[in-house]
This record gives sequence, C-alpha cells and structure tokens, in this order.
Amino acid sequence: MRARIVTNDRYRNWQETYPILADRTLLIRGRWNTGRVILEGGVDRAQAAAA
Repeated sequence: MRARIVTNDRYRNWQETYPILADRTLLIRGRWNTGRVILEGGVDRAQAAAA
C-alpha cells in the first residue's frame, strides 16, 4: 500500500531505516487548524483527492 501521509514532520531521523520516507510524493506537508486540514507546499486539491 502506498498511502500518502499528511504531516508537519519530515521524519528525517527515520529515513536511514525507512528509505521510502525520502520519496517526496509520500509525505504531504500540512497541519490541522481550527477544524480544517491545511495543505502546504504546492499540493493541489486533485493531488490530495487522489491520495
């Protein structure tokens, strides 16, 4: 399964053990704010919906 993950963490300390974390398409930068998910870093709604 290649689920995408919305997170504000880059998991840099785990990349040596889990090289897949270096894949820039896996982690979507984002956060939860006032009852809404805020996506950052140029992710558009179509990309997020396809995840």
